[in-house]
Amino acid sequence: MMNRNEHLIRQNRGHETWFSLRDEMRDLLSRFTEDWALPTDIARKTNQFVPHIDVCDVGDYYLVTAEVPGILEKDLDVSFDKNTLTIQGEKRNEVENQSKDFWQSEISYGSFYRCIPLVGSVDDKKVEASFTNGVLQIKLWKREESESLPQKIEIKWDHQIQ
Repeated sequence: MMNRNEHLIRQNRGHETWFSLRDEMRDLLSRFTEDWALPTDIARKTNQFVPHIDVCDVGDYYLVTAEVPGILEKDLDVSFDKNTLTIQGEKRNEVENQSKDFWQSEISYGSFYRCIPLVGSVDDKKVEASFTNGVLQIKLWKREESESLPQKIEIKWDHQIQ
């Protein structure tokens, strides 16, 4: 006959086993999906700058918004080729730090490169880009046929897309 304490001990061992199995499964899944990391996840781990982006289907056009604070005009390039929008540039650390004794350092710098494939066909003659207050906006108008040629896109600085 099992006494009351033996029953409680068996119950606790069952919970320990369950929690242990759950933790092992969580670790296995996180190792498995590590290779699927987004560019922003990788940047966070390596302290590299990668702009966050939003891509929105607005009906007649796609609107891509990228946060690129601290980027100079000469350091940002936007291009479009074969239904893929490419945003690349560099966020430079222009300030020389005399003291290397940081208490905390969270600001990221460096080159970045983002390719955004678009599902539908875009009219490569109707692509607009603007930059205001650290936010890059790109409007890409849709079209029926899918023929397009590579092109460089001019950015209108301190101007918002209407």
